[in-house]
Amino acid sequence: SPEDMEASYTSGYDAKRQLYEAADDDTIKGVVLEINSGGGTIYGARAIADGVEHYRSKTHRPVYAHIQGMAASGALWAAVSADKVIADYGSSIGSIGVIAGPFKYYDKVVAEGNILTQNGIESVIVSAGKSKDIGDPYRRLTEEELAALRQGVNNDYDMFLEFVSQRRGIATDTIRNQIGAMIYDNKTAKSHKLIDDTNSKEGAYDALAQAAQLNKDDYEVIRVYTEVTQSEDFASEAASGASLRQSGISSSCTLSQVRLAYHGDITRLCD
Repeated sequence: SPEDMEASYTSGYDAKRQLYEAADDDTIKGVVLEINSGGGTIYGARAIADGVEHYRSKTHRPVYAHIQGMAASGALWAAVSADKVIADYGSSIGSIGVIAGPFKYYDKVVAEGNILTQNGIESVIVSAGKSKDIGDPYRRLTEEELAALRQGVNNDYDMFLEFVSQRRGIATDTIRNQIGAMIYDNKTAKSHKLIDDTNSKEGAYDALAQAAQLNKDDYEVIRVYTEVTQSEDFASEAASGASLRQSGISSSCTLSQVRLAYHGDITRLCD
């Protein structure tokens, strides 16, 4: 199970592709995003959110997020794209923010490792293009470089903030000045409207089944698992996904793949 994995990584673009495929499969009655992640890249989180929006707009069927330990930063971005966000007991939720760096500067270095020099250590980088050597720890960032970095972080933060505000119905000023980029427990996260409820994985499945107008005994959870592989666009300590399919539709295929979100017709993935 995903809980047994020491580490796994999920591609936001793979999740998006699978959500697009799920939108074309009429046997799928709803999708759960199972999330346990400290975050990832903006483009990975946006890819998942775009996939959720496509699935929802095309099928008009529910998508729930179930946080299984942590949803921070980009993982929260993906989670709030769902119709409802449910967190398992004892989860950590939040970190609405963007960070760049650190950019280190070594002031008057006289020792590096076990090497001692009388007149210090010189660092030479051969580069072309203004600020191409940004991040060289042997020189300070210029004010112009700092301003450009701050502007980029602020632009990304505004995009993140607006998405959470729209999806969760929270004023941007409240997110910016009160919620901030802190990590919260379930009770506090709910008071800030970052999540809708606290419940177990089974409780989240039952809630989605009810939203999909399925009886509790009339659905099956279809999931796939994978060996650990790393992807740069969305990193997760333990990420998986599931979808609900009406009972009585069987599959003869067993796969080994882990995705943040995927759909139930797994036989089509065996080609």
